[in-house]
Amino acid sequence: MKKKQINGWQGWLLGGVVLLLTACSEDTVLPRQDCEEALELESVTLDETGSAATRTLLTAVDKVGIYVTKATDHTAYPSYPNSVYTLSGTTWSTASPPQITAGNGAAKVYAYSPAGLAVTNNSSGNHTVPVSVVTADNFIATAQTDYLLTGKYVKGQPTGNGLQVTPLDASSTSRSLSIPLVHALAKVSLRVLKSDAATEKLTLKKVEILSPTNRIQAGNGTMNLQNGKLAGLSSTSQLTLTGETVLTTGSSTPNVTCLVAPMAGEEPLLSFRLTVTVQTEGAAGTDLTFETGVVGTPQKWEPCKHYIYKVTVDKMGGGFSGVQMDDWQNDASQNTSIGI
Repeated sequence: MKKKQINGWQGWLLGGVVLLLTACSEDTVLPRQDCEEALELESVTLDETGSAATRTLLTAVDKVGIYVTKATDHTAYPSYPNSVYTLSGTTWSTASPPQITAGNGAAKVYAYSPAGLAVTNNSSGNHTVPVSVVTADNFIATAQTDYLLTGKYVKGQPTGNGLQVTPLDASSTSRSLSIPLVHALAKVSLRVLKSDAATEKLTLKKVEILSPTNRIQAGNGTMNLQNGKLAGLSSTSQLTLTGETVLTTGSSTPNVTCLVAPMAGEEPLLSFRLTVTVQTEGAAGTDLTFETGVVGTPQKWEPCKHYIYKVTVDKMGGGFSGVQMDDWQNDASQNTSIGI
């Protein structure tokens, strides 16, 4: 599976190794060989298959947050524990690199995106950053931040999140790190098609994702940097997506996509409510709203996975006709402009 960012959801690939130039003070950025105690980033990758051979280097994420604690007691590291590393060309650098010294001891390193979030330290290592998950967005998910953190994706792992989120180790003899990132959210897409029998112009205006048992999670909460879990979100029954896209009969790619929090449990009654403008030649359009049937199997959205629902509509209504679940970047028919 290919790997590939953040907020707004755009991702690009970078070839080659990314080297880090760090600073020994807040005022001077020096080549890494001149900062012998500074934490260095060799690369930042997005891990979506668990395979090192297919990890892709991130360039759309030009900043990454690095939080460093002592390995022994999880307290914040004495030197710049929460830094922002910035990508310039092929080089990651920061004005305030953590100084990993023998005196300060071995360190645990947590990476997250977007950078610059306030980290709440926890004595057991369950450090958190704030997150916000929206209940209303457009068809290309520009309102939702794509949260990433250190970890790897294990394909097919049935643990409820398919992720292994683990901080990295650093010491006075091992200060250079390659950072793998994973998605904390899931991606949900709709491929809405016009029926072959429809002769009218059909324009999709709104999609409401309906969860009668309130399995959708949204609002303000936290992301645990040690295990990737989101907490503190509220349960809700609906997500609303708005936009304008003319429907065709043969589209093979999703035309509606959103980023969502993992579900708290299975939703047995997931369905969709669509608003479509129906227009015959020479006449004004009429807005029609209809609901699809329930998705055939209970749904439980998991992080780092992409769910694609196919719906076919005509002027009389619409019907659910299939669901596909893939790793975030493993399917050939997804909208790759959403997310990293």
